Amino acid sequence: MLKLRGLLSNLTGKTAKGWIKINGNIDEKASYPVVTICVGNIVIAQGFTSPPKEQPENTIFFSFSFNTLVDVTTLSLTEGKATLSVTANYQEIEFKLKTSNPVNLFFAFFTLNENQKRKYISNILSPNQLAAIKPKPEMISPQKRKTPPTAKLCVITYANDSGAWFPYFYRYYSELVGSKAIYVITPKPKAFNQYDLGGLVSCSDLKYDDQARAQLISGMANGLQAYYQWSLVCDVDEIVVPHPNANLSFFEMLECEKNNVVFTRGLDIVQMKGDPDFNFDLPVLEQRHYAIPNMALCKPHLARVPIHYNPGHHYCNYPPTPFIEDSGFLTLHLKLACQSIRHELLDIVKKVTYSDPMLADYSVNNISDTFYERRLNLNLKRPIEDINSPLMKKFETNFINNISFSEIHSMWLGGKRKSAYLLVRFS
Repeated sequence: MLKLRGLLSNLTGKTAKGWIKINGNIDEKASYPVVTICVGNIVIAQGFTSPPKEQPENTIFFSFSFNTLVDVTTLSLTEGKATLSVTANYQEIEFKLKTSNPVNLFFAFFTLNENQKRKYISNILSPNQLAAIKPKPEMISPQKRKTPPTAKLCVITYANDSGAWFPYFYRYYSELVGSKAIYVITPKPKAFNQYDLGGLVSCSDLKYDDQARAQLISGMANGLQAYYQWSLVCDVDEIVVPHPNANLSFFEMLECEKNNVVFTRGLDIVQMKGDPDFNFDLPVLEQRHYAIPNMALCKPHLARVPIHYNPGHHYCNYPPTPFIEDSGFLTLHLKLACQSIRHELLDIVKKVTYSDPMLADYSVNNISDTFYERRLNLNLKRPIEDINSPLMKKFETNFINNISFSEIHSMWLGGKRKSAYLLVRFS
């Protein structure tokens, strides 16, 4: 049994830093411990710990430093409400997180009422600084189009470059909706000259920023709903397909939808030992037969009403509804589906200019060979089930129960994302 201690030593609006100490033997084949920091039901930070240096026998220190998933300055935090959980040796251990004095002061400020905050801020800021942070009046919502849109669906994505998975993305969605219904935001617009698109938005002089990306894509989805009945927002390595057991086409399944915002079942498609390189001429499930369920990929991909996405497009201003057996949509996430393309993607990501250096490190580490091996090895130790197995249904239920409404953010956000620890097999 592992015993843990930990300290959250630094917390800002976008960064969490600290350490954990583990007493007990760590399985060398297991991944480095994963740290999750929660406040109430809201996950504020999650990621791998850093590799340890040489330590005394049976005692290991791990440090962590990664981006927060939400802006913690908008949360009502008090000492003792923050909890930290660690997954190591396939065990999950949770304990109350100690906080350093600077973090306690940070927490204390955000427990003040609005009048106390204003008084505190007015004592430390100049009149010009106070004027700069004065809230701006809300924008007037645009009028809705009188004539309903006739086009069925548009696809919106952000692409760092036109390589790696983009050619497969383009081929799949062009066959689905036509190339003129695909809209791309990119820092490298010239790389897409060979592609016939509905629209290309250049952000070549702007750094990669998850908050800004969410705002821009939300605006595009809402604007294009004036012309399309549905918007589909996804990354270039996300292929959204109808449930294979339904035997329905994409649009036949879409016609069955009663929800205005559709969350999909998220699956990391994996390249198993002996699988050849990915063939761009074949459907995903004709060449890859195993996947890892992933709550982070159960996203609100489809919408036919105005939608506001959070960073990463994981959540929005609508809650998910329970999944129906043999119905709905799957997201086939291709990041782990082919080693050679993953290496090409790694080269692309390394060239991206990020607004946050820690986000840059996370993005690179998340597609490394080490990450892939740990992710796969962890799940290979668990049962192999089909898409309708009890374990898969439990995963789906946990995802739904994990969502709660945040008054501060005015959207439905997920709490701690628990891994399914199983492989789904497609026949």
